[in-house]
Amino acid sequence: MVLGFDAAWGFAPADQTSPALASQAGALIDTRMTGERVTELRIHGVSGSDGPTMLEHPQALQVAGDAVAGFYRRWSPDGAGKPSVPWKLEAYSWGGLTEAPLASASWLLLAPFMMYNVAYFMLPPTVPGSEPAVIEQPVPHLRRDRGHLIAHALLRLLAMAATVQFAAAAGAVTMSTVAWQAAGPVHLLLPNWMGWYGAWTAGWRVALALASVGLIIALLWWISVTTASKYEARTSVAQPRLREAWPLTQPGFWRGQVLVGRQRALHVAAAGSSVALIAVLPAGHPAAARWVAIVLAAAVLAAAVVSATLPLADRYTVTTVQGGRPNGEEPDGTPSGGRADQWCTGLLIAALATLVISAVVSGWTDRQHGRQPGALPGLPAFLAILLVVQAVLLILLMVTVMVLARRARDAHTGTGGKADRTRRPYLGGNLTTLLAALGFALGGLLTAVINFGATRLLGTPEPSGFHFTPVPVDALAVPWPVFAFGAAPVGLLIGAIAAAIVLFLRYLRNSREFRAPKGDAHSPVAAAYAASTAGSAGGHGDGDQKAYQRNRGAIARAWAMGLIVDDADVATALAVAGTLVLVLAAEIAAAADAGSAGHPSRLSDVWHGAAAVVALIALAVAAWLVTLLRQTYSDPAKRKTIGALWDVGTFWPRAVHPLAPPCYAERAVPEVVDRIRLLTGHFTKEPTDIAYLKHQAGLPNLERTRELTVPSGPLLLTGYSQGSVIAPAVIAQLPQQILPEVALLTLACPARRLYGRAFPAYFGPRDLTELANLLNAKTPGQEPVPGQVPGRWKNLRRRSDYIGSWIFEEPAQQLDGAYLQDHIDQPCQDPVILSQDANPTPPPIHRHSQWWQDPRTNEVGGYLIRLLLSRLVACSPLHTG
Repeated sequence: MVLGFDAAWGFAPADQTSPALASQAGALIDTRMTGERVTELRIHGVSGSDGPTMLEHPQALQVAGDAVAGFYRRWSPDGAGKPSVPWKLEAYSWGGLTEAPLASASWLLLAPFMMYNVAYFMLPPTVPGSEPAVIEQPVPHLRRDRGHLIAHALLRLLAMAATVQFAAAAGAVTMSTVAWQAAGPVHLLLPNWMGWYGAWTAGWRVALALASVGLIIALLWWISVTTASKYEARTSVAQPRLREAWPLTQPGFWRGQVLVGRQRALHVAAAGSSVALIAVLPAGHPAAARWVAIVLAAAVLAAAVVSATLPLADRYTVTTVQGGRPNGEEPDGTPSGGRADQWCTGLLIAALATLVISAVVSGWTDRQHGRQPGALPGLPAFLAILLVVQAVLLILLMVTVMVLARRARDAHTGTGGKADRTRRPYLGGNLTTLLAALGFALGGLLTAVINFGATRLLGTPEPSGFHFTPVPVDALAVPWPVFAFGAAPVGLLIGAIAAAIVLFLRYLRNSREFRAPKGDAHSPVAAAYAASTAGSAGGHGDGDQKAYQRNRGAIARAWAMGLIVDDADVATALAVAGTLVLVLAAEIAAAADAGSAGHPSRLSDVWHGAAAVVALIALAVAAWLVTLLRQTYSDPAKRKTIGALWDVGTFWPRAVHPLAPPCYAERAVPEVVDRIRLLTGHFTKEPTDIAYLKHQAGLPNLERTRELTVPSGPLLLTGYSQGSVIAPAVIAQLPQQILPEVALLTLACPARRLYGRAFPAYFGPRDLTELANLLNAKTPGQEPVPGQVPGRWKNLRRRSDYIGSWIFEEPAQQLDGAYLQDHIDQPCQDPVILSQDANPTPPPIHRHSQWWQDPRTNEVGGYLIRLLLSRLVACSPLHTG
């Protein structure tokens, strides 16, 4: 394989030199290792990482990829030298796929959309029935039951309702607050330079505002198209073998481009037709022209909603069953049909037509001048109906998920059965409902923040349907369904305080248990470090003695903090519950007061005071979130916290909401799969095979370079943190013939602790056991197979790690070769020793960080390298065809 950008003389603009120049100087370390055949490919975690950090080398060259994500190798101007990792090493840096979106505060507005995509993959696993689980045609895929079909449809409807809610929020600001209420020649609330706008009639002001909302919707469409071309468009021709026990092995799992395109057209059509409908909904008896616009907008909206429930917008049908190809498309990509795509495009064009018609009708029929009292006539009713629809859909989803979760628990399949709490799915498998409710609450909160912020800049916000007493001169009506969502920050705060109390009490309890001796037995901390403290001066090897009290307590607190994520579901449930309860109470109160229009509100004083407070809180929350988001981009410590949540959410494909932040794994997984096929020499000669194209690209220039190639051979795939989740997803997509030549090392791995409990259908015990089987790794309780090569999967575990954890069992504190060979989970002490309190500078506790530099990583990695080498010697030479 040629170490260059698809050519021997290819190079990256940011590097200090090129691979070709480095090879001419004999400075490429890996090409000088002529006797080494195994390559280790490292994948970093959520905080992002550069080449030198992952490669443990001061100089790194990019040899493949682009400016967003790429592959790096070591180089040294003085020659190969003696690197700390004495085998061929390569690093994949994918941080640019999430850092750019995370650095943009505008993505905050789309965060609620992401919740629905994540909720889709949190559904309980399918319970095998009497029919075969695997369906071979048109491409191999797993059967779906009726319960999941219903849940998928409900999630698509909720996602579309969120898009309509977003568009209605933009319409409430531009059409209702600015155009309808704030603009006018008398008592002008807009800036003086907009006096021309106030001179227009109300109808044409609304028409112009409607055009601005159309531009916002067009911007969402453009963002989705652009990100899809960078993420979902990257695919691989590799054909993995479908495993019934692991849905991630389905061939079309990471092929979402067709689905995203269809859903994008439907969502934009629904958004455009909904704001067109809001603009022409009348206050009294409408003109005939308005009826035409109302019927057209309602018809397009209904068609988009119904289409979202059909198989043409169903991820299971489009991506899984059809392998990510449009209906009728041939396996080589040649289109032979596309009625579904044409229908979705037609709805998009129809929605654009309704926007134009509604704008013209509004300007033509409404000739009122000056400011208009109250909110835009059709807006409060539309938002109230939307609110009721979302509530009904959430209730139906909750019931459906409860049935699926109970069925999965009864079958003891993929959910941990009657295992302890650390293995069972979060909230008993009902996390989908919680995430959908969180998306609903965040969408309403952002709607309230936008409306309160814009209205407060122009006047005094008050709920539509009644007035404060006394009535403010600059009163601007905010639709009462939106106004009531202003209670969400208060509910979120109450829920967060309750969650913090619960987590803190559990932290104190665990901390005491870890540091306190249990009867005649050692405390857990002292027992774990018994060997390291043996024979210590003054301590006689007893870590429970007073001489170790302070440092033992520090380790115990680190262990206790490492268990916080096990209660993440409880904390999230309390926060969401507090938000929903306060919002529900506020919505009921607002609806009751709005029903007494024309009369002073019984809660007038409360609403009046709350309006000012909520507006201030909303602006403060928005500013804080934007600031925090920007800091995470430049501050690695903050990025580990916020980035962990962000990267979990954007790991999963855009299954039900195409306007959400893009899925980086849609690019990363196929890219790494093809890189492994290139490194191991397993690629086809098809003109569409990217691995083959990259192999051929560098061959013509080989005569002009020296020492620029590395031989193909076995590969060790090492993943840290989120990289240890990407790595199993890559393993699942590798062709069967490559798997015997691949080993896996996971560091700080959240596959069981976080992903296994949150996504039991994809990383549950059954799925992780299947991963172990693919790599010949013996799981606890499994009898060894005579003559079988020892397992090629090892997982390093620190008890102080608050994200990563063990996969199958808590490892014993044994560092001998026998334990290393027979167990997947391996111990890694942090800190490396329990020192006495007299030591003024005890060893630092690294928790979830500094894994590449940990000597234990190279120790276990070296074992897997030797294991692959022994297999290479025992097998016939590798082929490259």
